[in-house]
Amino acid sequence: MTSSAEPRKVDAPDLESDVDPQAYNSRPEYRSAFYNYLRKGNSGLMPNEVRALEEGVNGEGGFTVETGLERTIVAKVADQNVLRSVCTIIPIEGNRNVPVESAVGAANWTAEEGAYTEADMTFSQTTLGAHKLAAILKVSDELMVGNVLGDAGFEQYVANYFARIFATAEEAAFANGDGSGKPTGVFNGIAAGQTQAVVTTDTLIPTDLVALYHKLEPQYRFGASWLMHDNVAKVIREMRDASGASAATGNFMWQPGMQAGQPDRLFGSPVLVSNGCPSSVGTGTDDDAGLAVYGDFSYYYIAERGGYQFQRMNELFAATGQVGIRAYSMLDGAVTQGSAFALLTNGS
Repeated sequence: MTSSAEPRKVDAPDLESDVDPQAYNSRPEYRSAFYNYLRKGNSGLMPNEVRALEEGVNGEGGFTVETGLERTIVAKVADQNVLRSVCTIIPIEGNRNVPVESAVGAANWTAEEGAYTEADMTFSQTTLGAHKLAAILKVSDELMVGNVLGDAGFEQYVANYFARIFATAEEAAFANGDGSGKPTGVFNGIAAGQTQAVVTTDTLIPTDLVALYHKLEPQYRFGASWLMHDNVAKVIREMRDASGASAATGNFMWQPGMQAGQPDRLFGSPVLVSNGCPSSVGTGTDDDAGLAVYGDFSYYYIAERGGYQFQRMNELFAATGQVGIRAYSMLDGAVTQGSAFALLTNGS
C-alpha cells in the first residue's frame, strides 16, 4: 500500500516582510488547527482551520510546527546534544560560504616613523548547505482521535520522541559524520598537521593526552574542550599521575565536576562525552582511528535552514491502526578552522 501524505500543496498567502513567521504560528487559531490536523488530518478540519493552517505550509507540503512545540523540541534537542552547547549555530536560507583563516598575519616591531609591515591574513572558505534529517512517529488511531492527552500532553509526547532521536542523530553527525548526505563531523575536519598518534598502538596512556594538549596552539586552549566516546572516557577516568609511590596511588588526572551542571575536566578543560564519536581504544581493529579531539568548538559551525516541518501520513500504517507523523529538519555542520582542533589517533 502506498503512503497518502497530507497536506495538499497550496500557495501560502503573501506576508509583510517585517512579519515574524513564528508570530503567525503561535496564534491560538493556528495552534488549534495544527493539533487538529495531526489528530484528524485535512478531512477533520473546519474551513477556518484550513485557512489558518495553510499559512504554515512549506514547499514540500509539510506544515511548519506551531511555535510552542517548535520551542519545546529545540530546547530538548539542545539539552540532549552535547555539541550544541559549545558549537556556533547560524541560520541560513541557502548555501552559505564561511570565511576561514588559512594563514594568519603577524605584528612587527617598527621604528618611529618607520614603514608599517603588511600583516594580511589569507582566507579560504567553507560552504555550509543543508541535509535533511527525518523520522516518522507511529501513533495509534485511538490516541490521535481521542483527547486523552490534550494539546499540552500531546505536545510533550511528540516533542520528547522527536527531540530524543533528532538529538542522537545530530550529535553523531556533528562528531563523526562523513559529509555524504550529512554534516562533516569534527573528527573528520581536522587540519593536516593537527593529528597526534598514541605512543603505543592500541594503548592510551597519560603521555598521549599531554601530547594532544600541547598539539593545540595556546591561543585555542582558552576556550577548548575535549570530545570523546564513553569507552575512551572510561580509560582516561582510570588514569593516575606519577605523584604517588606507584601507578595505582597517584592522583587521578580526571577532575569530576564539583557542582551540578558543571562538566568534568581534564587539564582544566571541560570533557564532552558522546557515543557518536569513534571508539576503538584497545581493540586493535582500527588503526589510525580517532580517539579524542581537543579544541575550541566555537570553530565548528552548525547551520540550520528553517524550523521543523511536520506531515501526517494517513495510509502508511493504516493496516495496524496507526497514523504516521513525519518530521524533518534541514541542517549542516563543518569545522571552519581546522587548526583550532587537535586529533588523537589510535596509531598504526
